[in-house]
Amino acid sequence: MVARTRAVLFGLVGAVLVVALVAVVAVAWRAMPSRGSAPPGGSDLAVVMLGGEDRLVTVDLSALRVVSDVRLRSMPTDLSIDTSTGLAVTAQAGGIAEDADDVVGVYDVRAGGPVDYVELGCPNPGLVTAGGGVAYVGHGMLRSGGMVLSVVDLRRRTVAREGLMPEGPGVPLGFDGTELWTLEMDPASIEGTTADGPAALFVTALDRTTLARRRLGGSRTDVNQVLPAGGGRLLLLSGRPGSGPATVTEIDASTGTAGRSVTIDSLEHGAIRGCLAGRWLAVSEWDGGDPGDEGTWIAWLDRDLLSAPRRLRIAGGPCAIAAWGEQLVVIERGTSKLLVIDTSTARVTGSVDLGGRPPLVADVEVLPAG
Repeated sequence: MVARTRAVLFGLVGAVLVVALVAVVAVAWRAMPSRGSAPPGGSDLAVVMLGGEDRLVTVDLSALRVVSDVRLRSMPTDLSIDTSTGLAVTAQAGGIAEDADDVVGVYDVRAGGPVDYVELGCPNPGLVTAGGGVAYVGHGMLRSGGMVLSVVDLRRRTVAREGLMPEGPGVPLGFDGTELWTLEMDPASIEGTTADGPAALFVTALDRTTLARRRLGGSRTDVNQVLPAGGGRLLLLSGRPGSGPATVTEIDASTGTAGRSVTIDSLEHGAIRGCLAGRWLAVSEWDGGDPGDEGTWIAWLDRDLLSAPRRLRIAGGPCAIAAWGEQLVVIERGTSKLLVIDTSTARVTGSVDLGGRPPLVADVEVLPAG
């Protein structure tokens, strides 16, 4: 079957309207160096991907200062860090038509130097998750049997294999070290809808080695992220304006059986993206992907009990969120700043100006010292 490009682009590619607004800024940042600087040793580092400006910025979280700022060859759409190797991996989707790209960027966060690019042999890489020296890259390319999935050996900088993942809505790939987690669209659906309304979605696991699929029971319609939480648990983040409240639901990773569930009333735009920060589950009501739905709140709650949520308003909009121990690192879309948030006091304790011109389309990950 001839491959065809899926109409719904993966991940942050869905923010292309926002990127268009800042395209002129990207031209100015072409002068940025294509080699990164090595940061001081022994520091926890935040790596920030700036999609509209094609940059990868490293921030020393203890010193609260930028220690490296490197230019990427095209527009990145997703970021992951393999903590076992200290490598940051970016899905380089590029633009549309002749501006599309077909590589992942691989950057050694602690050594600095140039960004290496691995040719994937298939365009439109939109999602990436990495661990154990391997990166799994989801493409916005549909073939018979599913969407293209590239498996990249990060140490050798080569594609180890190409397979397929289920056709779905393009949620971030979850990875628990053993299985990849995503959402599979009901085959009867056509581009996400059925005659009766939104498509049914099924939580689906892929074996990290064989890519064999395992679908859990129970269909859903409005899940935004599948978050592995350890102990055989998955946390499903749900809700969008007009489709239901922000909800976190616990399910069994073996059977799909639902456990506890909590509605977070303070997140009126839904539970869009989340991360695990020590004993907390942190949730953002916006990820920068929908310019018409600019939520401004984040919340965090006990990850085991799913109780006692606290919240903080990010005036400029939280377009990316990551854990730093039990603290949070948030990228503020409207100010081009990285914020550090103390979850015990619900206060911003530090900030770093990332440069450039807002509004931002971004992602962020933290690489602990060691």
